[in-house]
Amino acid sequence: MSQRVANAPVVRSLSRRSIEGRSELLKWFRSRRPFLEYVSIKLRFGGITPSEVRGLNVGDFDRTTDTVKIARSRHLGAAGATKTRARERVVSLGDTPREVEILCGLRDPGEPLLVVAEDTLRDNFTKAQKALGIAERSLYQTKHTYATLSLLDGESPAIVARNLGISLATLEKHYAAALHRGRLVALGRASTDPAKNPTETPRVGVRGSKLARTKASPTGFEPVLPT
Repeated sequence: MSQRVANAPVVRSLSRRSIEGRSELLKWFRSRRPFLEYVSIKLRFGGITPSEVRGLNVGDFDRTTDTVKIARSRHLGAAGATKTRARERVVSLGDTPREVEILCGLRDPGEPLLVVAEDTLRDNFTKAQKALGIAERSLYQTKHTYATLSLLDGESPAIVARNLGISLATLEKHYAAALHRGRLVALGRASTDPAKNPTETPRVGVRGSKLARTKASPTGFEPVLPT
């Protein structure tokens, strides 16, 4: 094992700045913009890409499991297939199902869940970042924020990969540093509370002795991982 991996600090909680950045953006949209825009942004912070959010229909929401089925994408108003077959998946909505349920109401299952002008949403996302003093990044990068913060909090890599619609190998390739530190979080929780098992059996090494830095672009809301 390399000295760098052996001395990697145990991350016991998420960066306060990272959590606050995401929370402040959501709060900004909740208080200043239409409810549709707020829910659209919140879904993107759950690992769903912009075109997949636009492709959601009312009937894709499952009230019994608090999930949505990603079955299509939508670009310039035209519905089409997801980028790859692997991207067809069921995504857990985390803390968002109540907002999605409000949007669904008693509407026809075939109706689009959200109809929001993408250029308006993009402009307002940029405006919010400037107003809050957050480094400007694109809407697409919210999925990297979801992956990084979830892994750093010790979430199961299998769940994160499933919600993103990618393989575990791809997750490890692009989020190696966050994945490693998340395993340390799970290990730390298990050592402090033996009655609870971590979400995944922690492994110290990540594909050999050399720990690669994540290749995912920083979004301005993610923790800066130590070198």
